[in-house]
Amino acid sequence: KKAAECKDSYLLLIPPDGLDSSKPAPLLVLIHDNDLNPQEAAEYWKSAASKLGMVIVVPKLTALWPPTQHGRPVVVDQPTLTEILEQAVKQAKKIFNIDEGKVVIAGCFQGGDWGVKIASKTPEEFPKAIAITSAVRLERENVETKSAAEFYVLAGKVSQATKAAAESAELLKAAGHKVNFVEVEGMAYEIPQHFTQIMTDALNTVLSKGKD
Repeated sequence: KKAAECKDSYLLLIPPDGLDSSKPAPLLVLIHDNDLNPQEAAEYWKSAASKLGMVIVVPKLTALWPPTQHGRPVVVDQPTLTEILEQAVKQAKKIFNIDEGKVVIAGCFQGGDWGVKIASKTPEEFPKAIAITSAVRLERENVETKSAAEFYVLAGKVSQATKAAAESAELLKAAGHKVNFVEVEGMAYEIPQHFTQIMTDALNTVLSKGKD
């Protein structure tokens, strides 16, 4: 099977090439923003994920991103999004043999911001998170300290959001989480060049250790 889509079209599941169903596979949970549909979002990550034997699951979130008067999408609320992602993981586990210690939540831009927020609040369900060129902004009271998660945050040095992302990374570290904060020269809110290599490096970093 190349890909599986649920009947209600709310979920896209993509296994890697040559998947060995006898072995637990890592799972990549993608959060797309208003500019991409699940298929388009998966295309950016598919090559890197396949190299690492990862199953991809992408819930359709377009209805959750109503545009504001400034054209910027906003999410309904974090609990709703968390529940949708948890259901997506459950569905993936019904179809594939998933390694529970290697569930990675990821996204670019706003998707990455929400991924980090959800993983910092529910690290037991989402032990690893990746945010690419995202305006990650965390509040201290929203960071869980009972279970350590691992984060990879990539920000462009020319982006105004870099300071907020760096402060959020320090907040995560102070709470006992593992954080890889990477700054890239000359990049703002855009898909970085050599995206596949960047994602391969990011995924390799967070997958290097299982869930603590």
